[in-house]
Amino acid sequence: MSKTTLDLPDYVKLNDRIRPQDDFYAYACHQWCQDNPMPATHSRWGLFTTLRNRVEDQVEAILNEWLKAAPDTLEPEQRQAVAYYQALIGKDSCQDASLATLRGRIDMVTGAKLDKAGLAALLAQTRDWGLDAFFDTYAELDSKNNKRYCLTIDAANLDLPNRDYYLSRQARMKKIRQAYLDFLRRLSAELAELGLKLPLPAESVLEIETFLAGVSWPLHKERDLEKTYNLYNWSELVGKFDFDWPAYCEAVGIKSGCDVIVTQPDCLEKTLAYLTELPAERLRGYLIHKLVLGFAGVINERLAELCFDFFGRILSGTEEMKPPAKRTADSTNQAFCDTLGRAYVSRHFQAGHKQQVEDMAGQVAAAFRKRLGENAWMSAPSRLYAQEKLDEIIINAGYSDFWSDYSELKMTAGNPLANALQIVAYNVRKNLDLLGNRPDRRRFGSIVENVQTVNAWTNPILLNTNYPAAFLQPPFFDRKASRAYNLGALGSVIGHELTHNFDDQGSRYDRDGHLSPWLNREERRAFKKAADKLVKLADQHHPVPDVRMKGKQTIGELIADLGGLEIVLDVVKEVFRDDKEERQRALREVFIAYGFRWAANETNETKVMLAKAGVHPDNPFRVNGIVRHCDDFYEVFDVQEGDNLYLKPEDRVRIW
Repeated sequence: MSKTTLDLPDYVKLNDRIRPQDDFYAYACHQWCQDNPMPATHSRWGLFTTLRNRVEDQVEAILNEWLKAAPDTLEPEQRQAVAYYQALIGKDSCQDASLATLRGRIDMVTGAKLDKAGLAALLAQTRDWGLDAFFDTYAELDSKNNKRYCLTIDAANLDLPNRDYYLSRQARMKKIRQAYLDFLRRLSAELAELGLKLPLPAESVLEIETFLAGVSWPLHKERDLEKTYNLYNWSELVGKFDFDWPAYCEAVGIKSGCDVIVTQPDCLEKTLAYLTELPAERLRGYLIHKLVLGFAGVINERLAELCFDFFGRILSGTEEMKPPAKRTADSTNQAFCDTLGRAYVSRHFQAGHKQQVEDMAGQVAAAFRKRLGENAWMSAPSRLYAQEKLDEIIINAGYSDFWSDYSELKMTAGNPLANALQIVAYNVRKNLDLLGNRPDRRRFGSIVENVQTVNAWTNPILLNTNYPAAFLQPPFFDRKASRAYNLGALGSVIGHELTHNFDDQGSRYDRDGHLSPWLNREERRAFKKAADKLVKLADQHHPVPDVRMKGKQTIGELIADLGGLEIVLDVVKEVFRDDKEERQRALREVFIAYGFRWAANETNETKVMLAKAGVHPDNPFRVNGIVRHCDDFYEVFDVQEGDNLYLKPEDRVRIW
């Protein structure tokens, strides 16, 4: 069946020269990928990226409008955003002021006492600068008591994407480590010309980070919710982990005596022991390295280009930097996400979309509820419990009524680094202020996820799924497209997010959002047996020839992908139950819309990074590795034994 007999948007272009039975990803996406070559300023160019690009342009237009407006016509927060933008776009002319600010912070590091209390106070101070050099602290929902946030201590964030980049013996990884050393040496030389001498040689930086990588957990182990939930009362924390926690909390501004979750206890113990052995000058030098690397791109354009040469060109394969105006607009959008978010919603989000999405979500949830009631591997009590859990999940569409208050910020027109540090400190404080507050399920968003985010996400602790305004537009939600197309493009995303509450992690949360088992032992074994089939197939997939996907790392997304697609197929079969021809056409459109959503061109470097450091499967597998498990795929596209995507019925995975 060609596109002429289907009701698809003009931007969907099928490649009829490719058999869908052999490569459904290429059938649905190849033509779009050919027609949309990747710009030199990107390492990934697909439907998500092109929409993000459009949203970025819309946000930049809002900023440009504010820049041209008389200041007294703008709201105070809008004036703050303008001042931040103007300082950053003119960073070269503000270089001396930024360097003076940087020297002031470096002096704080070099002048700090390093006895137990002094070290704790210093690490607390650098946390306020956004540094989590040796361990990270933040407020997070308590998985076993979702009525509160809990202070959480996590492993340090490293400069390279994850531990494999430090520890792997692959030639590819060795080459990247050498390039990292070369970059650090060039960075040190550039800063020396500006009168700043970095005290720690590149080799010492890599040595420290290699230790931190070695004691941290691999990503698949980090996904084990029970292993990462280690709750300590205050006396237990102080007794087990040799560090001056009272001094640290006092300096951070947290009341001591609270409960604390440590995600990787052995990692923290080894890191704290390492800190006591690390010579003072190496410790100071590493903190200065983290500070300089974190803010080098704010000082001048040359340093921004130098950082891009490594993190952009070498790590991700991006050929060119984005123009300064676009980068500055992106940074301002991140810094003042809610100020710009309110403006974005008022200009670019149609109120009717919110209700339409909520209506679709209701349809998808109803179909999922029916599937749960018919589940073959759960007992009757568990099927009922799963339905009750589903009924508790709420949908946040478009935007929420919770917006950040930036009134305490005072942006400085001539000092972009001071502004950047102020924004980081504000976000650190905004997070830590959650401690002692009661979570609200209607709140969604953070400095990473906000209304102008092109994505969707779920929170299995709060039992909410979130679909921000920027995501609810073509090609993911198209008011002019057919019902089936929108179900495949957006409905499967809604199903995906709902299923996340029942994936390998989500299924461990009960109907109240607490980390508490509700599947019995036999049911958990059946779940794992089915999931292991997906893991095994994923392990056989290679995004690039010498790098394979990691099934244990990506299993949550695979379960959600499969569940989301199966659910919307059920919706279509119910809607068109009385018209077989229309039903077959609509099922085709759902499969095509689902597959087309993942169209993307990517550099090999980005494919490697996603495979090693990400939890999402690569796009071809998210299509071919999923549709082949759906019985409807075989009927609608006449898939037969011998076709590349054929799986025997007993090998097809059915979880939800």
